[in-house]
Amino acid sequence: RADSKRRARLHIAAVFACNFANAMYTVSARLLEEHGLSFDAMLPLIDETARKVHELHPKAAQTGPAVRGDENVMGKHLEMLSDEPEIKEIYRIISNSIQEL
Repeated sequence: RADSKRRARLHIAAVFACNFANAMYTVSARLLEEHGLSFDAMLPLIDETARKVHELHPKAAQTGPAVRGDENVMGKHLEMLSDEPEIKEIYRIISNSIQEL
């Protein structure tokens, strides 16, 4: 049971955990499909990521170039997104957020 303030907190958390995650799947699919690659290639990784948070706190389960501080890889990714300014900005903002968390 939760009062209206706690339900509102649950709702915003659900938006981050589900709605935003699905939006990132859409971006991923677009980036892949534009180059003749199938989003199906992401499914094992998505499944593994979802499985991990059943065993670890999400912060402990975080992987990737931002958490490693791999500026070289992130720079290459940003270059690859030079013709996608909105997606490039999302990448930058989320990478910075990962590093700050």
